[in-house]
Amino acid sequence: MPLLHMKYVHSSKIRRGLLGLCFISIITFIFCLPNHLFDDPISTAIYSREGRLLNAHIATDGQWRFAKLDSVPEKFSTAIICFEDKRFRSHFGIDLLAMGRAMKQNIVEQRVVSGASTLTMQLMRMSRKSKSRSVFQKIIETVQALRVEIRYSKDEILNLYASHAPFGGNVVGLEAAAWRYFGRSPFDLSWAESATLAVLPNQPSIIHPGRNREALRSKRDALLLDLLQEQKITKLDYETALLEDVPNRPMALPRRAPHLMNYIKRKGTKDRVYSSVDYDIQYKAQKVIDKHYRTNVQNDIHNAAILIIHNETGQVISYIGNTRSGSHEGSIDMIQSERSSGSILKPLLYASMIDDRMLTPDMLVEDIPSYINGYTPKNYHKRFSGAVCASEALSRSLNVPAVLMLQKYGLERFHQRLKQYGIASLRYPSSHYGLPLILGGAEVNLWELCNVYSSMSRTLEHYYQSNNKYSAKDWRASNYYMEDLAEPNFSDVPSHMSASAIYATFEAMQNLSRPNESGRWEQFSSSRRVAWKTGTSYGHKDAWAIGCTKDYTIGIWAGNADGEGRPGIVGVHRAGSILFDILNILPKEDRWFYKPLDEMVLSRICSLSGHLAGTNCERIDSIMIPVGSSETSACPYHKLIHLDPSEQYQVNTNCIDRDDIQSLSWFVLPPQVASYYRQSHSDYQELPTMHPSCMDVSETLSKPIELVYPFENASIYIPTDIGGTRQKTIAQAVHQDDDSTLYWHLDGEYLGSTEIFHTMAIDTDQGKHLLLVIDNDGNRVSGKFEVLSK
Repeated sequence: MPLLHMKYVHSSKIRRGLLGLCFISIITFIFCLPNHLFDDPISTAIYSREGRLLNAHIATDGQWRFAKLDSVPEKFSTAIICFEDKRFRSHFGIDLLAMGRAMKQNIVEQRVVSGASTLTMQLMRMSRKSKSRSVFQKIIETVQALRVEIRYSKDEILNLYASHAPFGGNVVGLEAAAWRYFGRSPFDLSWAESATLAVLPNQPSIIHPGRNREALRSKRDALLLDLLQEQKITKLDYETALLEDVPNRPMALPRRAPHLMNYIKRKGTKDRVYSSVDYDIQYKAQKVIDKHYRTNVQNDIHNAAILIIHNETGQVISYIGNTRSGSHEGSIDMIQSERSSGSILKPLLYASMIDDRMLTPDMLVEDIPSYINGYTPKNYHKRFSGAVCASEALSRSLNVPAVLMLQKYGLERFHQRLKQYGIASLRYPSSHYGLPLILGGAEVNLWELCNVYSSMSRTLEHYYQSNNKYSAKDWRASNYYMEDLAEPNFSDVPSHMSASAIYATFEAMQNLSRPNESGRWEQFSSSRRVAWKTGTSYGHKDAWAIGCTKDYTIGIWAGNADGEGRPGIVGVHRAGSILFDILNILPKEDRWFYKPLDEMVLSRICSLSGHLAGTNCERIDSIMIPVGSSETSACPYHKLIHLDPSEQYQVNTNCIDRDDIQSLSWFVLPPQVASYYRQSHSDYQELPTMHPSCMDVSETLSKPIELVYPFENASIYIPTDIGGTRQKTIAQAVHQDDDSTLYWHLDGEYLGSTEIFHTMAIDTDQGKHLLLVIDNDGNRVSGKFEVLSK
């Protein structure tokens, strides 16, 4: 082959080789960077709505490493560039002047005394972690630095560096370092503090705030002098900075909302979370709970929780899941823990019955000893009113009326309502809870309760703002983060509860008593209006309080997280007092909810019974009531009775001329109800007795005796005590006449007589029995019942 041709072939191969090498080099250069330079685990950090750090949790690898900042603080940026890479803003990843200077110094000194790594090259070294510091690795880092300069802007490179630089110990990144060494945000650091952090990544394992403090100070002061000479700071800044001390040891990070942080982590949220919590209100609420803890712990009550929701946005502005009681289950989040509800659900039943046309706010409801399928509800103070208006029963939190109202409304119906309202903790069918559901027979949590009451407040307020419209989005769970509010979808029909029912409920809830400064309880007469309700679970294990203002919903729980009951765990005292202290730290409000007049009607109401006025009602009030209440039943208690001319006796046409009969309207309650009602209503007039000449037909007109227990065809069980002794069951009857004597008979055998309070102890064997009660006038009542073996 000719020599010239051989040279041409050889030259062609070289060119192809060079082209191939260039192509490979270009491809390698383009793809030499991973998609993400860092994949290290990140600490979970929660911030307040103002951007202040509330809480942080260390990363899974044991490092304090926060998510990348949006930007680098100006002071730190100036300091780190001056210290590490003065030409950072002008070079393209490598500093040729610095490399030449370093080579000259190292040759002269015959050792490495100076490096030439730019911030970009240091960034690549940090991203590659355990790689060796060999010349080959240095070349790789240099190439990657050039590639980084193409992918990222200078500010992005600086941010990546600041977010992943080592700052000694297990502190990584500028933000973690600022909080660990100075206890504040990196944007709030002084020139001295920024300079201190700028020199730390250079030798993080040697210069550490916990040791070598003089060496650290020396490095910092030298940097401050450089900043002065570079005219980056003034002489005053310099002199002031020299006076500041260097940190001694790492500081603990803020723990303003540890339970919220754990809740957010359970939800799967990581890294940086900007919550809706108001920093100042969270701080003040913590002070309140700390104060009450110091008092409660004297009574062996160790735990409490506070949740505050801004009604308009549905955002949580304070979340305190427990007291700072490390040795008494203080780590448990009692906002999310399910506990017996006590009486806290009563307002929801009240509102539901108004909405479903079964109740007016002033309607009389029974408050008498009741026995319902073996269940005997009791009022807290173990007294009975006979009959009380529904709103008063709610404001006094009477248990017996609530149970009787639930029985009338329907257990399954109310159970479904609660689930629609958002009480998701009701996992069992209604039969599992029974009528005790309204008194604490179900477990709920503070989060769900506050969601419901906040939704009620929001619905009522927006009804006015939207010109009497409803939005289904008003009824929703609260959130702990900042978000844009969705546009409402208005409707004429309420999604869950009408505004008028909510307003009537809140009006009743305003009449509760509140604690004064001396610790006693008095009617709330402050300018701050609040609808509130308390609850106490069976066994004094849980104390609840819910309060609603126009702007805020406040939920309180107090007790022992381990379930230990204490006599002092009572809703009105333990939780209620915290509630009103929290009210005092919230911003003042200018008004109360507007009355939803378009959803109310002017109705004629019987002033004595609270029912819609019937034909025989004489004292009538015209008042505005919820539209649902306008369709309830007419007054059943006013009856037209016929009296003799003296108006002392009842008569009929069988014993007196029709022209001599005086017909009057009379307020007549059932005998058992009347026997308790008249004890607190001295103006209650008993129904006149029948004229002696008309007694032959009296049984069709009057039943003065009523057998309360055992009721007809009841099945009862007579238990034994701890010692095995058989107990007795207590029979009860009532009579219209307080002076009457009742005579008791069981299966034909005389048991004895009673006066005033008609109760009789019965001790009998298993089987069916007949109880007979007779008064002085021969009036009688009887009832069959069965005693079970177990």
